[in-house]
Amino acid sequence: AGTVSTVKIGLEVYCRDGAAAVHAARAAAEPAGGVGLFLDLKLHDIGNTVARGVESVTRLGATFLTVHAYPQTMKAAVEARAGSGLKILAVTVLTSYDDGDLHAAGYRLNVSDLVEARAQQAQVLGVDLREAIDGPSDETHRPDDVGVAGMGIDDPSPGDCGFVGL
Repeated sequence: AGTVSTVKIGLEVYCRDGAAAVHAARAAAEPAGGVGLFLDLKLHDIGNTVARGVESVTRLGATFLTVHAYPQTMKAAVEARAGSGLKILAVTVLTSYDDGDLHAAGYRLNVSDLVEARAQQAQVLGVDLREAIDGPSDETHRPDDVGVAGMGIDDPSPGDCGFVGL
């Protein structure tokens, strides 16, 4: 059996239970010496709203937070977490999207080109990890310097990736 190093709380659980989910995860992990907290919320809004959200997340003591890889969103998140230990993870393209989905939404780029462009923007803006695809299923679009956090896995074996999803 592996060791859990980080607990992931996704958007559905966070919307249903709010900060109580965070407090419950912390309480459950306390006897084992505590674990990191990964809030997979994929924030995307105007800069001020993202910044206030990130400030709230830092007060919860989260270790990781996901945001969508749009320049204004990433910039606001990086600036708002200043002085905290929060790591910002940018999701460039969701796994459920293909080239047709992007074109239907008005993008002229295909998935691999959009991932590349957003990953480069994220690096310039100081994001800690540029997540090429929301999950480990397809690394063919991943630029060489981009990490994959496996965010698409909601219930992994703890020994496989070091975190469990709630």
